Amino acid sequence: MGRRAGGVAVVAVALAFLTAGCQYLFGFPPVAIPPPGDEFAMPSPLATFGSGQATIAIGKDAPIRLDKLAAPGTLYQPMGAEVNFRSTDGWYLKVSAPVTGVGSSPLFGSGGFLQLDRIVDGQHWTTADPSRCIVTVDQADAKGLRGHADCKGLRWSDALGNSFTSLQPTYIKGQDSFDAVITFEASSGSGQSG
Repeated sequence: MGRRAGGVAVVAVALAFLTAGCQYLFGFPPVAIPPPGDEFAMPSPLATFGSGQATIAIGKDAPIRLDKLAAPGTLYQPMGAEVNFRSTDGWYLKVSAPVTGVGSSPLFGSGGFLQLDRIVDGQHWTTADPSRCIVTVDQADAKGLRGHADCKGLRWSDALGNSFTSLQPTYIKGQDSFDAVITFEASSGSGQSG
């Protein structure tokens, strides 16, 4: 009986911690308590990017041109910029970058991150390892986002087949690793997205 009561107590404490947060378990408030009614308020973006383009050069092939935004990009302080470029033939590039001119961001360090995605015969392919790209952000402010990346050893993996439990990507069979040189640029205001 004592083991069962002890097990129930451990489960109760774990549930309290997971559902209520450590402020209830340890008796101290969270770092920032939002005012009543503002729990889910989002800050206004510093900028919205309505147009842009990117290029992806792989080997000696002609560069792939992504001349539309999938949706308007945004720039938030301190979260940085996020822009999704697309082509008409299934290529996508997601760029996340820190705001320039304010020092490094705790989310990005000094550079940014990018991810390539592709729709091939109804399959969603992605490059699962952002550490393969060295991203240089020349501009990420209210006027626009501009930069480039040098990527080495990228591999396509199945975006929907990646294992979240093992954190190992499911690589696409028959697809060799590749290097890419990427440029990106987006500007604020209205433009072509969609």
